[in-house]
Amino acid sequence: MPHSGPAIYRQLLLAYQTVQADLEKLRGHVAAEGAESERLDQDRQATLASLAEHYLPELSEQAIEGTWHEVRSDMRQVLLRQQEHTARLQLQLGDLEHNQQQQETALERADEQLDQLQQRQQELSQQLLDRLTGDQRFSELAKQAAAAEAALEQAEGRLAEVQEDAAQKLPAYQQSSLFQYLYRRGLGTPAYQSRGFARRMDRWVGKLIGYQRARQSYEFLRDTPKHMEKVIDEDRCHLETVMQELERQRDARAHEIGLPAVSAQVETAEAERNAVVERLDELSQRADALRTELLDVEDSRGVYYGQAVELFRGMLQGMDQQTLAQRAEKTPQIRDDQIVARLQGIDVEAEQLEQQYRQRRDRLKALNDQLREIGRLLQRFRAAGYESRRSQFQPSLDIAGALDSFRQGHSTIESVWLQLRRAQSFGPASLGPVSQAAGHPLTQTLTHAMATAAGSALSEHARRASHRGRNKLG
Repeated sequence: MPHSGPAIYRQLLLAYQTVQADLEKLRGHVAAEGAESERLDQDRQATLASLAEHYLPELSEQAIEGTWHEVRSDMRQVLLRQQEHTARLQLQLGDLEHNQQQQETALERADEQLDQLQQRQQELSQQLLDRLTGDQRFSELAKQAAAAEAALEQAEGRLAEVQEDAAQKLPAYQQSSLFQYLYRRGLGTPAYQSRGFARRMDRWVGKLIGYQRARQSYEFLRDTPKHMEKVIDEDRCHLETVMQELERQRDARAHEIGLPAVSAQVETAEAERNAVVERLDELSQRADALRTELLDVEDSRGVYYGQAVELFRGMLQGMDQQTLAQRAEKTPQIRDDQIVARLQGIDVEAEQLEQQYRQRRDRLKALNDQLREIGRLLQRFRAAGYESRRSQFQPSLDIAGALDSFRQGHSTIESVWLQLRRAQSFGPASLGPVSQAAGHPLTQTLTHAMATAAGSALSEHARRASHRGRNKLG
């Protein structure tokens, strides 16, 4: 059986929440690696301090201790600012996620209310249809409108042919100097006044060019489209009058059963639902921006890391490992060799940790991108109204598999959206195909009622008459 819109929507939400949970879990691992990196940094600082004490005997202990104390204090201030910024962003993100949950609940309520109202609107539209098609006067008018539409279409077709024929042939008459000369003089009409030689010459020229027949053709081509347009305008006015009466009957019966009031409630409910969707989209965008900022702030290689590195670089600016190793080799003591070896071991361990850290940062970025893409998919799903109970999806749709393929990197979120669109339809309505057309329920019902009353032979003409009347009446 088909999948319902809410069921597919829940699967999309579950995918979003799963990626969100994976992202938080991986952030925990990265935070743990950050703590390990901090421990290595502390070990390295302690090792460098020991080495400095060994190599700098000419400096006083008070001066060395003063230098290290100053650097450590500055670095702690940088770390404190990072922690405060992280906490502030996490608090804001928590508030946003809470608001998103509230808006999801509000959307569920709005969809339920809208479904109920649309169902009531559908029921009343069916009642209106039954009343109209059961009314003999309405049926007679509908047949008149359909027949008038059929005649209009035929007349408009003939008019188009005559106009095209005139456009092709009239220029030849207008450009013929002899024909125009005789026509202006009124040859062959009571207006012609010439006598004697001029009359004989005009008749001779007229016979030479076949003037009498040409004049009849010319006047037919010139005047017939105007006469036809006048008749067609009269037929259109007649059809308009019939359509106004049909619409009056429809409106009267619609008010009797309360359809306009329910339709107004549907419009209000749709506006309220759209407002909730807009708020959800706004919250999703703000949450995406906060998560991106949080990733950068939490990054121990990010902006705050740059500040700490600058302090650390100032402390170690004249102490590279090659220099340390060369000086250690020159001394007879083994203590400095041990300290340098320990420092080198710390650097190797830090490099391994850095490689692991980069891999997880890449994974963090990928998860963050996935979360953003699925969030946008949810926005499009809501904007299309696919989460409604009226929305259905083909049984063959495997949304879980499609999302898994996207998460594995085998497809894009756009391909998931295309699968959803191709598999989606709205539930069948009792008014038939016309009820799925865009437009007000009253317009849809009138169109369907006219088509039903006119009978199968004239049903399409009745539909077109309804559309012609709606376009004419605005």
